[in-house]
Amino acid sequence: MSSLDEIAAQVFQPLGVSAHNVVKDAFRLVVAADEKFVESAVAIEQLEFASFAVGGLSAAAEQPAAGTVRSDSRVTIPLSDSAGTPASAGLTVTLFGPGDVRGIDPAQIVRRYPAPGTLSAEETVLAHIEFDRPELPWSFSAAAPVGSLRPWLTLIVVEQGVAEWEPSTGQLPVLRVPLAELPPLAQTHLLAHAQAPRATNTSSLALRLSPEYAAVNLSRLLSSRVLKQDTDYIAAVVPTTDVGVRGGLGVTGGTLDPAWHPASDDPVRLPVYDRWEFRTGPDGDFATLALRLHGVVAPYEVGRRFIDVSEPGQPLPPLPEDATGAKQVLRCALFSPTPAPTPEKAIAENATWPDPMIDTLRAELDRPAEIEGTQERTGDVPDLPILGPHIYAKLHRGSAVITGTDWFAQLNLSPVNRIIAGLGTRVVQRDQEQLMQAAWAQVGEVEKANRAIHLAQLAELLATRIHVRIASLQQGRLLQVAGPLATRVSLTAGTTLAANIAASATPTAAVSGAFRRVTRPDGPVLRRADAASRRRAGSLVGTDQLMRDFTRIYSNPDGIGRISADAIRMLDAALVSKAIDVRPEKVGTTLTTASREMKGGIASYLTEPSAWKPPQAGFSVTDVIVRQWGDRILQDSAIPELKAVRAQRVGPLAAELAKVKGVPGGDFRDRLEAEAVNLNNVIVGLLATGQDTSVVIDPVRRDSILRGTPIGTAVGRVPGGVRLPAAGTGRKAAGIRGLTEIDPSLLQRVTTRSSPKTRDAALGNLANLAKVRISPVLDRLNELPIDVLRAEMVTLVDPGNLLSIDKVPRRNTLTVNNLTALLQPASTIRAALNGRLHLTGERGRAWFARPFISPILAAPRFDRPMYQALNDYSTDWLVPGLGLLPDDDFVTVLSTNSEFMEAFFVGLSDEMGRELLWRNYPTDRRGTYFRRFWDEHDDELSQQIHAFTRTELKSHVTVGGSGGSGPRAVIVVKSDLVHRYPDLIIQVARNQGTVENPEFEKVGSPQQTAKQLFAAYLEPDVALIGVDLGLDEIDRPEWWILIAEHPTATRFDRPRDADMPPGAQFLTVPAAADAARYASARLHDPVRVAFQATDLVKREA
Repeated sequence: MSSLDEIAAQVFQPLGVSAHNVVKDAFRLVVAADEKFVESAVAIEQLEFASFAVGGLSAAAEQPAAGTVRSDSRVTIPLSDSAGTPASAGLTVTLFGPGDVRGIDPAQIVRRYPAPGTLSAEETVLAHIEFDRPELPWSFSAAAPVGSLRPWLTLIVVEQGVAEWEPSTGQLPVLRVPLAELPPLAQTHLLAHAQAPRATNTSSLALRLSPEYAAVNLSRLLSSRVLKQDTDYIAAVVPTTDVGVRGGLGVTGGTLDPAWHPASDDPVRLPVYDRWEFRTGPDGDFATLALRLHGVVAPYEVGRRFIDVSEPGQPLPPLPEDATGAKQVLRCALFSPTPAPTPEKAIAENATWPDPMIDTLRAELDRPAEIEGTQERTGDVPDLPILGPHIYAKLHRGSAVITGTDWFAQLNLSPVNRIIAGLGTRVVQRDQEQLMQAAWAQVGEVEKANRAIHLAQLAELLATRIHVRIASLQQGRLLQVAGPLATRVSLTAGTTLAANIAASATPTAAVSGAFRRVTRPDGPVLRRADAASRRRAGSLVGTDQLMRDFTRIYSNPDGIGRISADAIRMLDAALVSKAIDVRPEKVGTTLTTASREMKGGIASYLTEPSAWKPPQAGFSVTDVIVRQWGDRILQDSAIPELKAVRAQRVGPLAAELAKVKGVPGGDFRDRLEAEAVNLNNVIVGLLATGQDTSVVIDPVRRDSILRGTPIGTAVGRVPGGVRLPAAGTGRKAAGIRGLTEIDPSLLQRVTTRSSPKTRDAALGNLANLAKVRISPVLDRLNELPIDVLRAEMVTLVDPGNLLSIDKVPRRNTLTVNNLTALLQPASTIRAALNGRLHLTGERGRAWFARPFISPILAAPRFDRPMYQALNDYSTDWLVPGLGLLPDDDFVTVLSTNSEFMEAFFVGLSDEMGRELLWRNYPTDRRGTYFRRFWDEHDDELSQQIHAFTRTELKSHVTVGGSGGSGPRAVIVVKSDLVHRYPDLIIQVARNQGTVENPEFEKVGSPQQTAKQLFAAYLEPDVALIGVDLGLDEIDRPEWWILIAEHPTATRFDRPRDADMPPGAQFLTVPAAADAARYASARLHDPVRVAFQATDLVKREA
């Protein structure tokens, strides 16, 4: 049983330490480190090894019981209750074992050595494979993490000729291996280890094996196979246990015994988790091959081609063989800085054609443009196109003739530079299919945009023809014609024409299609009108200056708001005097005064508080309302049979009005109270006896109701009268609502003998039966001050707030004198197109400002370093003459050639533009498609060709992206060392010691190296390293060239032949060793060699 802390433990053995140490698990229960891990601060070449690493529950795995193939882990978690009483809970977990594994995630494999497919691997190293997770080789070992923990898988290496692959079955590959080709499994625990960088702070090894350091920690399997020279091998990762082999083969059963032993079947069938193949080369490791290198001075001929240009062909005249410029030197991309060894070669080094020859070439290049210009002036059309010698970058320069003496003239008038540009042409022609495939992949949505542009071009052409015809229309008629476009055209920023029309005095109907058809000059309406009306039809909506104001102002008729003087004079004074109760001679004056005072209308007059005078003394609102309603209550029904209904409806209201406060006594109040008593007694008398007081309302017409109304909704007046049953008993018609009977038990009869108190109580009970009580409302109304009543008259007179509705403002007249310009197709169609293309900024404005819409043109970029394409085309143009050196293992220094690079760039882009045109690619052939020669990360062409400054050829190149246009030193290493170690490091470092005892690093003074501009590799064994040093700078005693193994490319050496038994197949590991110590002992120390740069550069003849 293990505690939680013990479960989180892992066991490791650091270098030089044999004792076991227990630390926290680095993968499941990791605690954040005190110091933040910074990968760049780790010295990667300082390594520390652990004999094994385990994580999770594997760290607390128990030894499996006999006959089992999986480990158990007992988890115990300490607990305590609220009182602090300790307790615990435990669970036994069974872990996966080696028989449960069916494969390894390929993403876990970070490196295989030798690299798969290698044809010249070192035979002095141990093959190995590296995994990303440090604990992977021991995750399924099914064993307690103590002592020597055996991994559950191992790496075997066998010769290809003796191993055999079984046919695939859809599971893991199966390899049949002779038993003699397999290493003993007793020492597999020594061939697996975990690796982490040595601590640069106080972090522990366990922390450095955690995911926080995942970028630099790993695990590794070594092979004990002793490799032989020039032999093909298969490397395979296989199980180490019998149950692992059975699980990989898809067979059940098995034990934790070794996967093979001396008594196993021969050959042995093994499932393979990962595999690769390689071949060893001849004898020689890095140190051996490096010691074979020797520094040499590159001969003058290296990097130069000698060109005979004495007979260029018609129409250029030939040159004598001994004439100046008959033989010229073409310096390639890299050339030797060694001076010419003979005077003849020195003359040819910078020779050019004589001036008459150059003038003749210039005339031939300019001739097609001169002929075409003459024909354009005379109006002649040539039957055939005029062809002449090709002018490179003609479209980029924008000139069909050779002008000036800058790069354009130097490129086209020099046969050497024309050859270099022609190389660019040949390279593009050779790789045209791949280049075009990459170009089409870059064009993206340009084709789709160009289709929209082409449609816009057609639309603009057609719309221009239409616009010419409508431009002569008056603006009013034009507004009608342009009505459908009103929502798409803007008169002012942010407002459409449709919005302007809606806000103006011109109704939208006036610009509708229907109104336009009605008012068209040749329509059926105007054809019947006279000539003058037809002429005015064009200005019906408006003229060129202003649109017509269609506003019509509404005013109330006479007598509604006021009475005019004319109307007053027309009235009969005698009749009006009787109506308004004034003398006839005062009628005019009275009406005039009333009209002047009520200038806002009767409603305005009534709602004016000052128009209401204070009531007379003793005035009561309640008294007025009660008298108005009481008069109606006192009116008895003429139909005796309806008395019961009237009593139930009117009785409660009469009883309440009889007792309302504010009603003065007297005859009216007595009559109202007597009627309430009478109705009370009627209700008591009729309902108490059980007499049926209901009625039948009939007849109802059976005609169908034509209107769709919900059931129960009033549909109008019901025709007919009220029919009473002859026997005096009626029935309540079904569906008639509102005739609910009053419960007589709530009432009491009032007689002449009843006391006033009894009388008041009986009327109070009757009043309480009213559905709506009005006495509280009357009481509050009677208590309102006169000022409140005056203010509330507005609500009484104008309950719908109609008087407060704002007047409709007068709309302005629409002005569209610029409508013709707004409808210009160059504006409307291009604005719509811009909404789809979203061309913004100065470039977008300039593009739309052109006289004609042009398609979008693309210029694809190819970021491949073009030295590769040139070398693929021919190895004789990049750096020819390396074979002139006497040895195959040498180091030398060459110079870059910016003039070659620039001419080559121009030739590439010139030919690529023609290829793009031929393939219907949307381009104007003026793009700069290639900008990198050596460096794959930075552009080496400082400007685009069409923007070249008018300076000399080579001035627009920066070698390596930052090295300037001057010659830069290039370290050339040709050796099998480059082929076998492609990750070697080549540097130019400053010597901080003496020539006899060079030192490149000192305490407090780190290594000082020249900046590397580029690194290029030429198959099969040439490395080119450009540095930011001129030839004069590198030719100084303090600069040395260093060639070293890559420090992070970890390798493990086998013992020397003298330390092994003759013919040994596998290494024999001392029994006392552990995996960490064994890995440290076999770790390969990087080797480097140094050459003084002055020994490799020759500056004088």
